[in-house]
Amino acid sequence: MPTEVETVVRDMEMYKSLRFNDVSIKVRIDPVSLYGHVVDHVFIKHTDLLRKDIRVGDHIIVDKDYYIVTALVEKRDGSQKMFVLKEDE
Repeated sequence: MPTEVETVVRDMEMYKSLRFNDVSIKVRIDPVSLYGHVVDHVFIKHTDLLRKDIRVGDHIIVDKDYYIVTALVEKRDGSQKMFVLKEDE
């Protein structure tokens, strides 16, 4: 079974963790199967999102161990959209 799989980012939204008092980004992806589990979203820290420059429409690699974005696949065609964190949220 693969430990990593490629998928496409479909949407992103801010996720506030009250328990840890931090902000993460919930990244909705095309559903993929990893070790018998269907994964349709992953979480990424806002700072990692900026550092990796992940955009809606990007092809990404999702890792089974933590359901995280491990890499960005360079397949951009100009249609990708940046995620903007709204300050009032």
